[in-house]
Amino acid sequence: MWKVVVERHLSVRNGLDLLAPSVKLVAVHDGARPLVATGLIEDCLARAAETGAAASAHRITDTVKRADGGTGGDGFS
Repeated sequence: MWKVVVERHLSVRNGLDLLAPSVKLVAVHDGARPLVATGLIEDCLARAAETGAAASAHRITDTVKRADGGTGGDGFS
């Protein structure tokens, strides 16, 4: 039975708990970047098979700003 949870990491944990012991590799995708290239996934899985774990990443191309919630601290308001 699937447990409903609010925290994403707990949702991932629940899914992992349902896997058969024979499963050797698992890919977890965050869904915030839906157009990930197949090759990136394949490369990540290949590296995980070699080393036991892997994560993929891309350089960011958008502007990143730190905000302090509008309180006028060291971030932007």
